[in-house]
Amino acid sequence: MTSLRISSAVAVFAAVLAAGACSRDAEADDGTILIDPADKAVNEAKREAFRTLPVFWSKFDAKEPGASHYLVKVALHAKGGGDEIVWAEPLQRAPDDVVVRIANQPIYLAEPKLGDVIHVPPEDLVDWSYEKNGKLYGNFVTRSTMSRAKPDERAFMEAHLAPTPLESESR
Repeated sequence: MTSLRISSAVAVFAAVLAAGACSRDAEADDGTILIDPADKAVNEAKREAFRTLPVFWSKFDAKEPGASHYLVKVALHAKGGGDEIVWAEPLQRAPDDVVVRIANQPIYLAEPKLGDVIHVPPEDLVDWSYEKNGKLYGNFVTRSTMSRAKPDERAFMEAHLAPTPLESESR
């Protein structure tokens, strides 16, 4: 499996919907995990990902040898409430604005679409990921929901995730 397919699989597997109408955890037919907005484990994962976002940005800026496939997970806000969380490729950033290209097709929202370039405020970034030497770092939300995934998807992610979300020198 190529690195690109690994990242694509992460995007498909890790698309998480925190829908306001969702009253309990569920799994959609497509493997998307639906999360109650009050889920403590997922909310803690989001907080930790946001807290460590400077680590991601330093890796993104450095473009270290062996590192690639930099992604951020963006909360897209539905007009009626709730969020759909999708992976996006960061293109540019400023203190109050991040320009991203949507990396996986939102399932529940009509806009934006796969490939669209949008501006998001940094506070709407709820996770991050990059691949280094064949292992995926970050993925805090993915890690917090793995026990809820189908066994084959969980095994796939366990094989590709780094043992910890942060490289040892970043902890």
